[in-house]
Amino acid sequence: MKKFLCCLITIFLVSSLAVFAACKADRESKSETGSNTERKSTPDEYFEFTLLNNDTYEIKAKYRNYLPAEIVLPSKHNGKAVTAIGEDAFEYCSSFKSIEIPDSVTSIGHAAFYNCSSLVSITVDENNQYYKSIDGNLYTKDGKTLIQYAIGKTATEFTVPSGVTSVGYRAFEGCHCVQKENGVSYVDKWLVGCDRSGTSVTIRKDTVGIADYAFYYCSNLQSIEIPDSVTFIGDVAFASCSSLKSIEIPDSVTSIGDYAFFCCD
Repeated sequence: MKKFLCCLITIFLVSSLAVFAACKADRESKSETGSNTERKSTPDEYFEFTLLNNDTYEIKAKYRNYLPAEIVLPSKHNGKAVTAIGEDAFEYCSSFKSIEIPDSVTSIGHAAFYNCSSLVSITVDENNQYYKSIDGNLYTKDGKTLIQYAIGKTATEFTVPSGVTSVGYRAFEGCHCVQKENGVSYVDKWLVGCDRSGTSVTIRKDTVGIADYAFYYCSNLQSIEIPDSVTFIGDVAFASCSSLKSIEIPDSVTSIGDYAFFCCD
């Protein structure tokens, strides 16, 4: 009987040690791979998935105004990787405040987060080889393209970081950015300067033009610094900037478009 009890105790102790070791290894593994592995993905019911030709999935929002406040995109669906965020995938989604992008994502479509008015934080898994997050905004991994500014932020000033040479399509609605087209940097339509609540804009010194509608309806815009690298101001560029009281145009500017300052009361 004593031998039997000893055997039971021995088995219990060995099993307990094995479980403890497994739990410790699991914790260490999670610690090494980063906190994102511990976050639970948002349920698939909130998204639409499209199977692509490469046998991976593209993801889009299914319910634009009924998303949870915090979104963690899944890295897999039906056992296949989620590699793409579709064009206009979350546009006009006003209900969510933050989104986490997994390392599986290799492409993000134009205007994927356009006019997401409550969005204050975009986070990218540190192991993602194509994208990264800086101060809650979305950039390419090399830091040269600002893809999306989280427009729900309350800051009234924003300066594009040094090293950025282009900004994604509709990255800001009326906010400051620089985009490259045919080798020419310019302030692009709907992209730059301020958000709707912004009051101050500083344009990069390598910008050569302010394109049509660039700051259209930035109604709180009070001041803007135009560098002497700028050679043209496009049509309707500052139209309806009702708070703009003065602007200094450098001698480098040789062309100002139609209605550039229309309704600047």
